[in-house]
Amino acid sequence: SDMMSFDKFRVFYDGKTERYAAVYLLISGNVKPKFFLEYSVSDVEEIEDCVTKAEGNRVYYIGDKTFRNAFSTLGFSSNNEFVGLEFIQAPFLVEMEIKPGKKVRVLRNLSYLYKEDDSGGFLGEIPEKTKLCVTSMQVGDIAVSVRRAFQKLLTSIDNTGDYKYNTIICTSCMARYMNLLGDKSIEADAYKNIIPKNMNIAGFYSFGEFCPIHSLDEEDDNYYNVFHNCTFTMVVL
Repeated sequence: SDMMSFDKFRVFYDGKTERYAAVYLLISGNVKPKFFLEYSVSDVEEIEDCVTKAEGNRVYYIGDKTFRNAFSTLGFSSNNEFVGLEFIQAPFLVEMEIKPGKKVRVLRNLSYLYKEDDSGGFLGEIPEKTKLCVTSMQVGDIAVSVRRAFQKLLTSIDNTGDYKYNTIICTSCMARYMNLLGDKSIEADAYKNIIPKNMNIAGFYSFGEFCPIHSLDEEDDNYYNVFHNCTFTMVVL
């Protein structure tokens, strides 16, 4: 694609050119993938009530207030419908149930404020009974989160015995990229001097990331595949 121009987006595969398509890379065999993700937010302010009415990625009510009214009580307002760029530095920290008894925390970008019913549209699902926090994302914290993710990765693969990892695939959110302002190399500079010479690395920016994540239950060793916003994700093979 041409940066963020969706009209120019194309997928090439099997001699075909498509405007609307997704490509999956399937890897099997003697692989033991490890997943890592990090995000950095500050000024976390919890919304007192939970989501009481929602459908898919659209939140209608928080407690007994419409989404727009609940949002405005925190000092946020806009006369526009599309607000993705306005609030790109203020993602929501979302605590939601991924399966009965198991909750995860992820980030969600607010994208739309619908005037006809005062609801809010997010990049990603927000179920009913979800807890929301408003946060801020600072430029300096982005580099910190990248270094932290790679330090966790390198520590983990040092303790794997005979199995040797050699490939890292990264996906970082476009919201993070747009928050880097004039220095677009901040994320790359955060890890380029700590990657072992025998390690291959590739990646890209995306509008949302799928990555397995642990639940908030510390005794639960399972991973749950979740859609993220504003997050730096990695798989090492």
